[in-house]
Amino acid sequence: MSISKEDLLEKRKNLSTQLGNAQKNLYNIEGAIMFINIELKKMEEQDVRESTGTD
Repeated sequence: MSISKEDLLEKRKNLSTQLGNAQKNLYNIEGAIMFINIELKKMEEQDVRESTGTD
């Protein structure tokens, strides 16, 4: 019971596609995290301005 060359090539192609999709998902997640971090920083800066009475 051996795997044919064609089966291995198809498996490699499918795994490469899955890897590409995973990389796209990671890129999107990284972007979302960066956006959240920017928004949190803005909120923290606003909190500091409000607590010190400067605007």
